[in-house]
Amino acid sequence: LACFVAERWNRGLAWLGLATCCHVLVGGWALVAAGAAWFGCGPFRPSLRVLWTGLVFAGLLSLPGLVPAVLLTAGADPVVAGDAAWIYVYGRLSHHLVFHRFDPFAIAAFAGVFVVWLVAAMATPCDLRAGHLGQRPVRGFVGGAVAIAVAGALIDQLLLGQWELSAKLLRYYWFRLADAMVPAGAALACAGVIAGYWGTRPRLARGVLAATLAVAVAGVAVSALDHGMLSGSVGDPQWNWLERERFLARGDRPQVARQWRDACGWIRDHTPADSLWITPRHQQTFKWFAERAEVVNGKDVPQDAAAVVEWQERREALFPPETGGAGLTGLGERRLVELARQYGAEYVLVDEFLGRRKLDLPAVYPAGDAPAAFRVYRVAGL
Repeated sequence: LACFVAERWNRGLAWLGLATCCHVLVGGWALVAAGAAWFGCGPFRPSLRVLWTGLVFAGLLSLPGLVPAVLLTAGADPVVAGDAAWIYVYGRLSHHLVFHRFDPFAIAAFAGVFVVWLVAAMATPCDLRAGHLGQRPVRGFVGGAVAIAVAGALIDQLLLGQWELSAKLLRYYWFRLADAMVPAGAALACAGVIAGYWGTRPRLARGVLAATLAVAVAGVAVSALDHGMLSGSVGDPQWNWLERERFLARGDRPQVARQWRDACGWIRDHTPADSLWITPRHQQTFKWFAERAEVVNGKDVPQDAAAVVEWQERREALFPPETGGAGLTGLGERRLVELARQYGAEYVLVDEFLGRRKLDLPAVYPAGDAPAAFRVYRVAGL
């Protein structure tokens, strides 16, 4: 975007090609939004004859990410591909991909940020007659991102009830670019208002500055409280969700986070590096802290169709609805051993503050009968 503002379009396109290599979907949408940025510059946009080198470089740089993404679904059975799309969109990532399932408060908050961007962008000095583009390329880019999101919302609404077709179309992350670019555009537009009017309308500029600082500080404070940073908690933010919603008192949050890190540290230091584990459903940092493999993890969604279907089957086997809030202990010893042998898992890590009972299996951590939020069991006979 800085390249576009500086009118170095070919360099900017090359950067976006590299971005597409790193994340095919969001990078690809960014290239589409770059087209909106280019179109929005009116008579001051460079001709396509000038841009051909940047477009070629963008295409070449994107290929290392694009080709593997295409091969993921190449040759897949249509039924399996359809099931995988439904699982991916509606079973796992509907909070990112399905507009009618978004939190209404989040939609309202996003709309508020969009209005801030729109007002601030219109107030930012930009004199095309003098050849001064200002933030116009950024405006076009953000506008393109919003248009892509609107298209995704329309697809969602027009295909309500047509789950198979909508899943195939909604999996392309229509909202992801706008998620980032609308707040970024609002921040840049507010900065543009402050800089543009500091000398001519200082009261307005200072008011905008004070408002933006207040919003920024409030956002950091809310995030810190939400993730337990101000209470000394270091660990997996997902445990904070469990604590806040159902299970733990607020004062227990740092203790649970420490016990999670301690359990993972013990696993890393005292179990075979190639061991396979059954782990609690609502954690997402076992691999980081314990450095061990898991039978299934809700955050590690595969990308090829057959693997997505298998991933869902494993989730349903280990975390069936009937166990409710009891976690892995709700399966019972017999079923846990059956699943461990089915998938080749040697150990089970249980979140005992959910089930609140010990399993009749060999416990290897913590030592003795000490109360603990997390306990490690060894599955005999493997």
